[in-house]
Amino acid sequence: MVNGNSWRPGIFSRSLKEDQTQVGNLKVTLDGKTMTASFLPASNTPHNSKLNVAILGMDLSTDINRGENSGRHAKHEFVVVGYNSKESNNNQWKMPLPALHYSEVKKYALAVWVSQGNDPTPLQAVGSLLPSY
Repeated sequence: MVNGNSWRPGIFSRSLKEDQTQVGNLKVTLDGKTMTASFLPASNTPHNSKLNVAILGMDLSTDINRGENSGRHAKHEFVVVGYNSKESNNNQWKMPLPALHYSEVKKYALAVWVSQGNDPTPLQAVGSLLPSY
């Protein structure tokens, strides 16, 4: 995904468009399972923003038991195993990390993005591997 749109390198030899738009700075800090975030927009972006937080499961696999791929193994990366969002009128948030709806994960990552209202298109995003969860 690039700027909220699908991008697949190699299809028709498309190269990534360079975008010089300055949108602002999203800062996220963790203290245990509590997250503090702030978004400083570069322009007059409205202050009614939504912070979206996804916990991602890494290195997952599934045994395929039926069909033409029976007996094979499917590997999965960046699977959303926890999600939460919270609105703010001042671009400041303090909230717990989302609860997990799937806990058989050995390696986690965090994706956080700011959007406006009910439009999930990211204005700014940050992410990182999590040392533990």
